[in-house]
Amino acid sequence: MPNTSQIQNPQGFAQDFLKYYFASGFGGMQKRDLDTLVFGLLLKYGAFGGSADAPDVTEISFQLGISPARVRNLLRDAQLRYLQYDEHEAKVRFIKLFESARFEQKDS
Repeated sequence: MPNTSQIQNPQGFAQDFLKYYFASGFGGMQKRDLDTLVFGLLLKYGAFGGSADAPDVTEISFQLGISPARVRNLLRDAQLRYLQYDEHEAKVRFIKLFESARFEQKDS
């Protein structure tokens, strides 16, 4: 079980949860979507420890009692739905990616 005392900003967690949960009407969210939402918010607000950018899939699977493959699927879905960066943050991360990459020049 994730350590809920590690959640940074519990009020923000609750507000985000209610915002997304009620977006489709009360009770309108399917179980898979609800699992994805809760997983994404736990990750975003630090309940698993570590970084939301580089989560430890094995540790999270142990904490949740599910397979690493299930964690990877939840992570992918949560990133697509709830953990997207704004335009500025995406540009900064993209630039950092190129700055840290190594390129090889080939003669043609």
